[in-house]
Amino acid sequence: MVEKYRTINENLIEKYRKEKDDRLFRQLVIHELLQDDACFFHLPIDDVYQILIDLLVPFAELKKTYQELVSFQEYQRLIQTGKLEEA
Repeated sequence: MVEKYRTINENLIEKYRKEKDDRLFRQLVIHELLQDDACFFHLPIDDVYQILIDLLVPFAELKKTYQELVSFQEYQRLIQTGKLEEA
């Protein structure tokens, strides 16, 4: 599921580089965080919401998007693929 947000992040990095936009640094930090498929399970909810806002997820979709990113199904998938250790 994180792949979708990696793509958005990469597109924003490219855009902000071309425009010399101040938001580039935040996107580079997000890029590093997104290297971990389980990153959303390791971050506080406030940080995840801010990342989603920075990735231009509409405000009305933040809660739903967060719930999908940390859903039981996503948790199980990450455990089965060895990308997250069972708690």
